[in-house]
Amino acid sequence: MSYLMINIPSYPFFLYSGDALFRAGDAHRQRSALHMFDLLFVEYGCLYMVDAKKKYEVKANHYLILDPDKTHRAFKPCTEETYFHWLHFSTREKYQFNESEKINSIFDDDQTDHLVVPKYKGINQTDRVMIPKFRGVTPDRASQIANIMKELEAFSINRYQQSALIHKSQIIGTKLQQQEKFLNLLFLLDLNPGTNQRSVEIDVIMNYLRENYQNQLSLNDLAKVVNWHPTYLIRCFKKKFGITPNKALNTIRIEHAKNLLINTSLTCETIAEETGFSS
Repeated sequence: MSYLMINIPSYPFFLYSGDALFRAGDAHRQRSALHMFDLLFVEYGCLYMVDAKKKYEVKANHYLILDPDKTHRAFKPCTEETYFHWLHFSTREKYQFNESEKINSIFDDDQTDHLVVPKYKGINQTDRVMIPKFRGVTPDRASQIANIMKELEAFSINRYQQSALIHKSQIIGTKLQQQEKFLNLLFLLDLNPGTNQRSVEIDVIMNYLRENYQNQLSLNDLAKVVNWHPTYLIRCFKKKFGITPNKALNTIRIEHAKNLLINTSLTCETIAEETGFSS
């Protein structure tokens, strides 16, 4: 997984935001070197994005932070109606996009040689905001993120519709109020040594299994949900639940099959099909 790391203080700051509804066939246009971060959060549907030459399928309850110095675009049009929020923010501090191996070494060994940290007297040299570049979140966390973004959009310019200020509510916040809401959003996204975020990600996987057990799911499918390597996913999942994702999936399917056997007159063949068993 790739992470965005920003030194603090000073803190990242909100610029403006908006939302967009794409129909099937619509696509995010290409942009290069915006010199500000672009956070995309999808409520439903899917955006197919390329950022810094890497492809992302940004599905419902997933977000993606686009690199301000790279080119991003859609690698294919939306295949269904897709509603998403976008938010631009910036920082006056040094930042990096790092891969998971570097992040884990910082977490585990408290190393700082990967960081570019300003020399401030009295400031902890390891202070940082650390946000996964791309991931899915739990429905509860997704609801909190969406609510904050909608509040910020109440007094932001909708650049997609090229309209004037959109007043979605009667309360128009000041710059300080906007920044307060934005920092609350960063709190929901931030990953730091005091946050057991890996456990949260594993809960996302378990919820995904419970909601999609009827479908044919591969380990690669699950790994894409949280943008992890499959081997790392198995290790973390087994550490928390004591079983592999495949074993958990079969257990969920068997429980649903038991319920259908007891409470319906469906044939075994039909029940197998409805609970995701291929034979």
